[in-house]
Amino acid sequence: MAAELLPSGVRSSAASPVVVRTVAASNVRYLVDYAVRRGLGREEVLHRFEIDPAGLADVDGRVPLATYVRLWQELPALTDDPDMPLHVLESAMVAEPPLALLVFQSAPDLGTALRALVRYERLNFDVADEPLSALVEDGPLVHVVLDDARAAFVPPSGAVLDSFRGMMTVARMATQHPIEAVQIQLRHPWPADPARYEAALFGPIEFAMPRDRLTLRREDLNRPHPLASRVLAALVTDHAERKLSAMSAGEDLWARVRAAIRDGLPAAAVGLSEISAAVDLSPRTLQRRLREGGTSLRELVDEQRRQIALRRVCDDRTSLTEVALLLGFSELSVFSRAFVRWTGCSPREYRRRHG
Repeated sequence: MAAELLPSGVRSSAASPVVVRTVAASNVRYLVDYAVRRGLGREEVLHRFEIDPAGLADVDGRVPLATYVRLWQELPALTDDPDMPLHVLESAMVAEPPLALLVFQSAPDLGTALRALVRYERLNFDVADEPLSALVEDGPLVHVVLDDARAAFVPPSGAVLDSFRGMMTVARMATQHPIEAVQIQLRHPWPADPARYEAALFGPIEFAMPRDRLTLRREDLNRPHPLASRVLAALVTDHAERKLSAMSAGEDLWARVRAAIRDGLPAAAVGLSEISAAVDLSPRTLQRRLREGGTSLRELVDEQRRQIALRRVCDDRTSLTEVALLLGFSELSVFSRAFVRWTGCSPREYRRRHG
């Protein structure tokens, strides 16, 4: 799979299928709220970043990963706030809390909370089949590490900084103890006032490091959460486990939808009625499931056409007209326009470069 098919920050390999990756809508809601607090118009933000208001308001909604990445990349300039990672937490604290945070808060102690945070990370960032982070015990220390050696997605550095700040803030609130980090390493570049960042994250920080790591004292993992409820913990954990199972089932649906699209492309039989019948769902149910996954049938059809086109165009044994027909395009000129949109060059030019 070509790297150009993925949003910035997402890694891939030739053997891995393209998957529409998403984040929990709550992660995007608080960024939109932050932008509004900084003076941008809500409708302006939703339009610029192509955010569906209905999906954003849905408590179980999902938003494409690419949208989340763009928000972190573009909002600092749009809001004239180079210290954005220090200022978004206030919006997050008054927004609808993500399920993983509820699990964290209802855990009996900090260690259980951090392990739950790693386990349910996919509920926030559906970007890999295993968590991106790891909890590494190291003698008297414990490290929360972004395992970027195997990560399919490396979050924007500002997002990680914000996440570490939120983790430390919630840990201090839940334990009712002034926990401090032993050391924090961040990929984030050096800011103008490092002392402000160290005060906000409750520990010494090394910036511009090759990876992100938050180090705590191992003894702090045993600190209890005085207000934790076992009843609430059981309810929230059960719900989180069901959400994880549903996410895996959803990936099976994506595979079936993609297979149906590939089968239907030559006859241009890739409309909602044809694909929903092929996966044994009603058109309305399929639309809802796609919306919950942060995508649409049109986007998936375009994705499949692009993948097949990039492979077929490189094979000079197949004429470009035949490639267009295999993809369900009525004319070569229509296919050529789509190909320029995908790659920035014509099919003939791409074949000359890569064939």
